[in-house]
Amino acid sequence: MINLKSMNRVISIRNKLGGILGFEAMGKYYQNISWLFIDRIARMASGIFLGVWLARYLGPNQFGTYNYVQNFAGMVGILATLGLDRIVVKELLDKNLDRNEVLGTAFLMKLCAAIITVILLCVLVGIIENTTRDRYLILIVGACQLAGALNVIDFLFQSLVASRYVVISNLVCLFASISITITMIVTNQPLEYFVYLLLFNSIALGFLLVLIYEAKVGSIIKWKFNARIMMRLLQQGWPLILTSSFVIFQMKIDQVMLRLILGVSDVGLYAAAVKISEASYFLPMIIMSSLWPAIVKWKNLDEKMYLKKLQKLYRFMAALALVLALTLSLLANSIVFYLFGDAYSEAADILRIHVWSSVFVYLGVASGAYLINEGLQRKNFYRAAVGVAVNVPLNLLLIPRFGCEGAAISTCLSFMVSNYLYDILDTDLRCQFIMKTKSILLFNIPSWQKAR
Repeated sequence: MINLKSMNRVISIRNKLGGILGFEAMGKYYQNISWLFIDRIARMASGIFLGVWLARYLGPNQFGTYNYVQNFAGMVGILATLGLDRIVVKELLDKNLDRNEVLGTAFLMKLCAAIITVILLCVLVGIIENTTRDRYLILIVGACQLAGALNVIDFLFQSLVASRYVVISNLVCLFASISITITMIVTNQPLEYFVYLLLFNSIALGFLLVLIYEAKVGSIIKWKFNARIMMRLLQQGWPLILTSSFVIFQMKIDQVMLRLILGVSDVGLYAAAVKISEASYFLPMIIMSSLWPAIVKWKNLDEKMYLKKLQKLYRFMAALALVLALTLSLLANSIVFYLFGDAYSEAADILRIHVWSSVFVYLGVASGAYLINEGLQRKNFYRAAVGVAVNVPLNLLLIPRFGCEGAAISTCLSFMVSNYLYDILDTDLRCQFIMKTKSILLFNIPSWQKAR
């Protein structure tokens, strides 16, 4: 249960981080970030707990199917977001626009995109997937996007710096999902029921968001469609949706290709390793979302100080990732055995390789803020596209020869190319390559206080 003491502890941690990088406390923003932090921690903890228990219960074969259908649907489902998340929040902050028109337009756009996504999934599974059950399960997961259109309500509360309402809704659904999952495991329910639960969670969350909106804001019946706002959102959103699509594709394609080339058991082993390896990916995102105002401030105050602070931020990110990667590599056998059991022992070798991609993921998240601050958002798209262009051929080459380890190698190399080596080829980013290289090689971090 979340209490005042735990909230104060999170806020204290956040204040210390802000102090390290010269970002003074901003009451309601810190509190808002603390709620988001709690949400991420709860999701990560429950994801590991339920993922491990579910993996043990289903075994590598069925656990592989469970992850395969989610990754297949997820690669296509990202299109349903239309890249609107940050854009809609920005539009809601524009006092010249009608809030009901922005929400109504965004909702209708996301709903239509979700319907198109489900239709596209129907076509793709008919072409690629030969198993009737897997086709059906993929479509069930894809249908989650329909209820996901209601997350435009989340955008409103983000704009109001009141994410606690959405976080509470998420936590209610999360705890309900945990209870139902445990009950189904104890009562020996089949795989299909766990996939149905994903759809149930999406519908339940949408329902709770509507209830909160009706209680705190007004009626969704007042939402209106505005063609002018739609065109404006599409113009701003298409670069972001392309970038997001490539990033998600890069992260999920390995499990889909493993299923198509090797089989579901290999996907189960790989998914177990990835669940551990990617458990910390929320950390750089939380850190960067917290420090974004400070980064903008540094840029406006002094260019030299701005670059010096960025260098220290990169070193901090690299050090954090390297420590985590080294720790997990050394303890891989023990971690996999105690979490997943003997049936997943081969996942330890996959984990030892895959975890090193976190170094380039952390640096990629940090440098992404630099690109936005410099007005170079299109570079994010180029980097993501290069990552996919590297990942797919490497998977085709390495998976048949090295199996799951080959997929892990492909993932590491693709993130290294997209988030690090790409900067050599781009004249605008060569300074970033030098800064990232210093961050990786110079492990010692100078005193934060002297740099303030």
